[in-house]
Amino acid sequence: MRRLLVVLVLLGTVLVAADRGAVLIAERVLGERAQTEAGLASRPDVDIAGFPFLTQALAGRYEQVRLELSGVIAGQVDVERLDARLRGVQVPLGDAIGGQVTRVPVEGLDADVVVGHDELARRSGRDITLSSHGDQLRVSGEVEVLGRTVTAAAISDVRLDGDRIVVRAQSFQVGNGVADRVVSAVLGDRFDFTVRLGALPYGLRLTGLQVRQDGVHLAAEAGPTVLSR
Repeated sequence: MRRLLVVLVLLGTVLVAADRGAVLIAERVLGERAQTEAGLASRPDVDIAGFPFLTQALAGRYEQVRLELSGVIAGQVDVERLDARLRGVQVPLGDAIGGQVTRVPVEGLDADVVVGHDELARRSGRDITLSSHGDQLRVSGEVEVLGRTVTAAAISDVRLDGDRIVVRAQSFQVGNGVADRVVSAVLGDRFDFTVRLGALPYGLRLTGLQVRQDGVHLAAEAGPTVLSR
């Protein structure tokens, strides 16, 4: 009985080690294909969920894969972070071990694309500062009002129009107080702007938007695609 227990423990240790080793191999392969497909300078972080992993590896299909990308540029906009969740990723284990994976079919993707407040302000073409204000943006800067240069701010709605982030003022503040009707009319659309994003990797399409403290979070999704080198 003692010998049997020792054998079982050793067998379990070997299986766990093999399981983790297979995970590392698959994550490296997926990271390399994802890096090449997106034209990134560095390999993204990859996490394959599920245990035991070998059951997925032997089937050559992984149901939940997460990629964390940095260095993504959408047109002229620097994306602070892109977290992608891949479904139905297909990589035969033998090909992964042999280094023969040139293409990785993926059934679908969902992603969270983060554009920081500073980057959004920079791409607005205006000398402004952005910060979150609940589910809106506070857009502030110096403007000329009735012949005087004052510090003003707009509380603005943010919406997605196709591939464009549209910021439109709803109310104004001048100094420490709320702007009156005359000043609000003078300020008009001085704090309004639109920023267009270029193409995202993996065929991702924008579907929604949410303002948070660290920036504007854009929801994106894609159907079946292939990561290839």
